[in-house]
Amino acid sequence: MADLVERIRRHVLVPSKIAPGRDSLPTTVFPPASAVAVAEAELTLRVRLPETLVRLYTELGNGGFGPGEGLLGLRGGATDDLRMNLLDRHAELCSMRLADPSWRWPPKRIPIAYLGESSYACLDAPHGEIVWFLPTARAREGRDVFLPLAEDLDAWLEAWLAGEDTLGAAWARRHGETAWR
Repeated sequence: MADLVERIRRHVLVPSKIAPGRDSLPTTVFPPASAVAVAEAELTLRVRLPETLVRLYTELGNGGFGPGEGLLGLRGGATDDLRMNLLDRHAELCSMRLADPSWRWPPKRIPIAYLGESSYACLDAPHGEIVWFLPTARAREGRDVFLPLAEDLDAWLEAWLAGEDTLGAAWARRHGETAWR
């Protein structure tokens, strides 16, 4: 089987293969990030990014493609709907406060993809798990803020390539319902 990064490259660069949920939004692949941009991000975030993510940034593009609305880029790369890249969004989330004053954004939880409606797929850097940040009314109270999406980045990207509904599955696992919107 072909390398995951190569399969993502083929998937992204073939116009007829727009990811599920991206029907009206064309994929915009930003120019690749430099090794310096990756090093700056790792230093700023105080985490080592997974090899697959580094390869995607440096070999394919600095975000704009992938699950949801696409991977957030590093400096000079793709942004979310508020024009924040991965580093800007992470800093903003770390400063966020919820109704529960004791709750704080986990600093090693990195938003890597914008999923729409103010939600993000996040890398739990210490463990490698991908979780869904879902800012609902319950989340503002500090409950159900993160739902598990995949055991790691590669599994999440494989599910995306296969067209799996990881958000619907995560919602159903937590709430026993099939609709999350």
